[in-house]
Amino acid sequence: MYRLTQSQPEFFRAVFKSLWKELGGTLARDVASGTVAPNASAIVWHDSRPLAEQIRTINKQSNNLMATLVLLAVGAETNGKGATVATAESAATQILIRQGVNTQGWRIDNGSGLSRDARVTAEGLASMLQVIWRSNYMPEFISSLAISGVDGTVRRRLRDDEVQGRAHLKTGTLRDARALSGYVLGASGKRYILVSMVNDSRSAAVRPFDDAVVKWLATR
Repeated sequence: MYRLTQSQPEFFRAVFKSLWKELGGTLARDVASGTVAPNASAIVWHDSRPLAEQIRTINKQSNNLMATLVLLAVGAETNGKGATVATAESAATQILIRQGVNTQGWRIDNGSGLSRDARVTAEGLASMLQVIWRSNYMPEFISSLAISGVDGTVRRRLRDDEVQGRAHLKTGTLRDARALSGYVLGASGKRYILVSMVNDSRSAAVRPFDDAVVKWLATR
């Protein structure tokens, strides 16, 4: 369980100063928050791993912070530097609409789903999974989903022989809310799209039902 005991600016300041000191650096002045000057020059930069690799960590382990950063990156790539959650949400929504995804009733909010304001419809999510299935990057996306009974957030579920390894799934969990979606490979060789969402104070009770549906699809 991870908990941040300081605010983000305070935490960054403390970690940066500690690492800078370990590397032999000194600071003539303290670290302060502010706006980057237009004439500032980059001293050093770091290129992250490709998105195809990053999303495996994000989806398999449900890393909410990284998901939000991906949303902001979409906003920055679309509208330029200075992306906010609101502008990034608008950019992501427009991209989904252009790809044929029905986003009516959606509210992406912070990008991770860890929000009481976020909204998504089962029909829209299913259409998004269909679009992904037909896309050039389908293998990379599917490989980022947790494999039933094998890894990620479903490694302790769906371990029976008839279903283990036959479903690629993404879980969603909040108090009074449970969701499960992804792809299930049936015994016939047909691939099924699964979307299950429950909003209720007893939503945790849906897990056996969801597992039963995945097992049923795996035997079709």
